[in-house]
Amino acid sequence: MALSLQPPELLDDIASLLVRPSDLLSLALTSKTLYAIVVPQHLEFREIRCDARRSALWVALAQHPGLARRLRSLEMYREPDLLRSNLVPRCLMSGDNDVPPVDCSLDVRSKTCSSQCTERICAAISPMSALMRFCFHHSNFAYLHPIETIFEAVLEHCLQLRELEITFYDGLPTFESASRPLWNLSYLTHVSITVNRSPMIRTKQRQYLTEIMRMLSRCPDLEHLRLASEGRGPLVNLSPMLVAMSWPQLKRLVIEGDLTLNKDPAAVTFLARHTQLETLSLNEPLELPPLPHLRWLSTPEFRLRMCGLIPERFPLLEYAMMTDAYESPHREIEPVVRLLLAFPALCGATVALGTITALRHLSQDVPHLQRLALGCSPWNLDRARARETCLPNDECIAILASFPHLTHLDSSAVIGSNSDQETDAILDPFLAALAAAPQLRYVAVDMLLFDGVRPVHRWYALERDEEGKYAGRTEVRNLDRVRFHDWEDIFRQVGIS
Repeated sequence: MALSLQPPELLDDIASLLVRPSDLLSLALTSKTLYAIVVPQHLEFREIRCDARRSALWVALAQHPGLARRLRSLEMYREPDLLRSNLVPRCLMSGDNDVPPVDCSLDVRSKTCSSQCTERICAAISPMSALMRFCFHHSNFAYLHPIETIFEAVLEHCLQLRELEITFYDGLPTFESASRPLWNLSYLTHVSITVNRSPMIRTKQRQYLTEIMRMLSRCPDLEHLRLASEGRGPLVNLSPMLVAMSWPQLKRLVIEGDLTLNKDPAAVTFLARHTQLETLSLNEPLELPPLPHLRWLSTPEFRLRMCGLIPERFPLLEYAMMTDAYESPHREIEPVVRLLLAFPALCGATVALGTITALRHLSQDVPHLQRLALGCSPWNLDRARARETCLPNDECIAILASFPHLTHLDSSAVIGSNSDQETDAILDPFLAALAAAPQLRYVAVDMLLFDGVRPVHRWYALERDEEGKYAGRTEVRNLDRVRFHDWEDIFRQVGIS
């Protein structure tokens, strides 16, 4: 008997066993019957990403626990956010699945997440027994009420949770007071914690770091770890906390902000136990042990043998971001080129170039680059402070287009305009000229929005016709498409966030 002729309940159970969306899509395309079951009831309920103030959405999920049980990922942040696109099940808004249409729109009148809304979120989370990923981007302006009850609901009901991502803007409440339920989680594989501390509490002890380590000690299968504290306060040495830790599956380690390993021998010992690392980001120079699987490295130091950056120790290194080698636009390009050529597998870098000569030197000596981020450029020497349109001239565009393998380019170009029509008139010819690079797929520019407060970093996917010529653009709202190895944004430290 054909699979599509099986009872709907059996087909629903089969679909619920599939984890990867690609497998679900393949199943949905086998017949109209399976499509009607898989797409609205499974694919659309794999992931929700939206503002916590969408109260009607949480009410609908609480009232239909069968749909909530299908969710694998829940991400809450404050809208609008130019770096994220919303994901809300369309079938809820259209009234499919025998669910009355729900108005899931954002209550723009509410600047806070009220206690009533928090209760609705907790009620919606309670049936999410299959949830594997939880992301919470907190803002002082959007979440003024106690939020630990949301974390308690996740701890109590989401027993399959494996990925945790928290961004917290510390103030009132403090992260210490709000995060207590999180530290009872266990068996996580992906952890990312970012805490931005307000001036009033920057000097206070960060007790949450100790709690994080206690939690991580119960996570033997940890694969991804990112810790960041952006308080610009006293440095905190993590080495003593890591000295006894061992995660055989750890592939990605990112330490940022005012968290440090303090050039501590204990940190080197820790890294030597984790030779399986593929991504490593440090905010200080450190004598690195051999890491034969390392593919992405960010470090302030570039003096190769003085800092243990011996190419033979990193045979697979594909992307290098060594900030003191690239941050000065007036630094000679020859040492940078020698560095790029020292690693045989290297195909991407973040570079600051102050002259057209340096740009030409890079294109001639390292033509195999696939990903290039210009921290600054001859047309934009002070990228973070640019307040007017800055575009490369024809000669510079010709040099950029001469990279035969370039797929991703952060151009450092700035576009300022007073209307969408004016933006189109500037942006399209610029992208069309860059499209002479045969493999180029994604280009980033810095947009000066109409309020002119600060540039906004935007990525565009190039569309090509049958002959490979420029045919238009699409803004990339899902930045996973331009990330490196599905984890770290390779262009994150170019000065524009």
